[in-house]
Amino acid sequence: MLLTGGDIHQMGYDNMTVFRNIHYLLNKQGKNIGDFEASVELSKGYISKMQKSKKSTMTLEKAKVIADNLSISLDILTSIDLTGLGDDNILVLNFLKSLEKETISKEIAWKKIEPYLISKYLEGDKRPDLGLEMLVPKPGQNEDYNYSDPMKYVYKSQYFGDFLYQGGVGDAIPMPWFKANLDDNTFVIMTYMYVENYDINDYVPVIELFTYSEVYSEYTDEYGETGKYKTADEFTSLCSSMAMGDGFKEVIKSLYDTVHKLQNEIKISDNLKNVLSKHILK
Repeated sequence: MLLTGGDIHQMGYDNMTVFRNIHYLLNKQGKNIGDFEASVELSKGYISKMQKSKKSTMTLEKAKVIADNLSISLDILTSIDLTGLGDDNILVLNFLKSLEKETISKEIAWKKIEPYLISKYLEGDKRPDLGLEMLVPKPGQNEDYNYSDPMKYVYKSQYFGDFLYQGGVGDAIPMPWFKANLDDNTFVIMTYMYVENYDINDYVPVIELFTYSEVYSEYTDEYGETGKYKTADEFTSLCSSMAMGDGFKEVIKSLYDTVHKLQNEIKISDNLKNVLSKHILK
């Protein structure tokens, strides 16, 4: 977010949400409000004064200082009610916002996952951390059918167990899944599926994220040489737009929309850029 000297009210943020979040995070982190104000060079009683004031509101610059020192994204601090959320949920919200910012700044690159690779990642194995099959045949499909055609299968959500249909519904164009590397051994996958909602007699889009990590162990052989070998594949479901409240839904959808939009940009290699630039300057 670009800070322009305005205040949180002018940016459309709800004052009560901001101050509830500040007090909640201070309590969770065991920080005294007076000591915290001093540590971030705010005048004594500043936070309480801004909370009670009807005429003035906190500047974005000061809100950013507070957010940074509470280890929370400014967007999350000012837009989502965090009260009652556990540490892991807050961590994931922060993670989603950081992914979106790094996507916009091109620090992280997302690639569309081809259908056969979706099957590779979710090929029906029992995942110890999930306790369920993530890809199962659609009703009426041959149980022995191979996984090369994921449209014959449905993804099973950890969060609410129902079958989610990959891709489009009816004549709709399937929405892509995306993958981004976090480091050499871990990547995050963002899914887009549909679940049937009988109340409205329609299908509702659901976005979920999970990480895939290759776990390695070190060894030393009889000659004293050291190395690493792969010991496990670790899947961790992070969040779902349907099962985790409106705050998560908005943040996840914003991330997916950002990633999807940037896929339409032309991608040119550095070598080709040099050739095109030379031609332009002729």
